[in-house]
Amino acid sequence: MSQAEQAAAGQDDALAGLEERIARAVDLVLSLRREKAGLEQQLAVAQRALAEAQQASDDAGAQKAEITRLMLDNESMRKERDNVRRRVERLLETIDNMGTA
Repeated sequence: MSQAEQAAAGQDDALAGLEERIARAVDLVLSLRREKAGLEQQLAVAQRALAEAQQASDDAGAQKAEITRLMLDNESMRKERDNVRRRVERLLETIDNMGTA
């Protein structure tokens, strides 16, 4: 083999090696793009789930506040009922005392 042939064969080997590295780089880029697309989809799903969870938490907080308000109203009404009951009992005692006097 002459030097020119050896140089051409060496260039062919170098070119083949370069083509192989380029093909691997292209495959890697394509694989990374697919992986990125999949991760973006997972992120979108996770963000929707987070938004729904935050909404549910906000709703639960509003319900808790409403329950607290209703409990306070209930306690207030119970005290008012007890007060009215005592007053009515006093009035009935007064009426009973008037009948015996």
